Amino acid sequence: MPTAVSAPGKVLLAGGYLVLDRAYTGLVFGLSARIHVLVHDIDTSSGVQLSEIVVQSPQFLEASWNYGYCLTANNGGISVTQLQGAAPLSRNPFVETALLYALTYISAVLPSPHAIRPAKITILADNDYYSHSPAEGAATQPQDDSHHFTSFGVRLQDAHKTGLGSSAALVTAFTGAILSHYLPSSNFSLSNESSRSILHNLAQAAHCAAQGKVGSGFDVAAAVYGTCIYRRFSPSVLSSLGEPGTTDFSSRVKTLVENIDPAAKWDTEISKEGVTIPKGMALVMCDVDCGSQTVSMVKKVLEWRKSDPEGSKTLWDALQTSNSSLGKKLAFGSV
Repeated sequence: MPTAVSAPGKVLLAGGYLVLDRAYTGLVFGLSARIHVLVHDIDTSSGVQLSEIVVQSPQFLEASWNYGYCLTANNGGISVTQLQGAAPLSRNPFVETALLYALTYISAVLPSPHAIRPAKITILADNDYYSHSPAEGAATQPQDDSHHFTSFGVRLQDAHKTGLGSSAALVTAFTGAILSHYLPSSNFSLSNESSRSILHNLAQAAHCAAQGKVGSGFDVAAAVYGTCIYRRFSPSVLSSLGEPGTTDFSSRVKTLVENIDPAAKWDTEISKEGVTIPKGMALVMCDVDCGSQTVSMVKKVLEWRKSDPEGSKTLWDALQTSNSSLGKKLAFGSV
């Protein structure tokens, strides 16, 4: 039976830069724009064994990735290898890393080598994640609500993102769909809190690995929990995970995701209580079709904080107070 999971994008309404520091929080809103992931099994002939997962994103050109997978030695988890197709290879590190981490966790929960069946995975993005203009002529606009996914007419790497957290929503929806498809509901069900916690922890680890750095994680939190007040996890939580394929990597992933190691507990704080947009108000995003250099901007802010620890703390504390006040006013509808 096919499995479908979606996850929302995000906007950090208050707490920019502050959310990088565990001493402070961010006011994060989940959006109506979502990433959708559909998984269904690939039928094979009797006696034929296939260890392949095909991933496609049909809204973009040349957006198909074929992966072979196998169980590695020494409890190293699942190895994922991109296969050569007719078209030149183009990597998608977020898809590849999320697939590796999800399959590794599944192999730790269900040790049977036949638990992971060959599958086809389709990724679809709501239109708001990417800039598109009818004047460009390349994008095919949806004609009605029953066909609301735009064909953008460009390669994924050439598309202009709108900054709504597409990579975090992708990794979260992708991970949730794979876990829901392969694991029995007794082990994983998005309807219960413990499974959502597993999804959050696994998506955070995979997203950080795909990025090559440990971010604040508010975008993944919004993809799992929606609108919330978010306090980041300590980066040290991920420090003991190690590299995929190394001895006992599978066990370390399971221990990390299920939060059972007392020496490396997830200390993320996510509160949904009283966080809302008042009746009669709407949060509307405007696409300006240009990006910002987030990495360099963050670097400059952190350098300034280091050069003026006393002054920056005074400002950060004042901003935190104002942000908390904003959250309360929104919750009580007194804006």
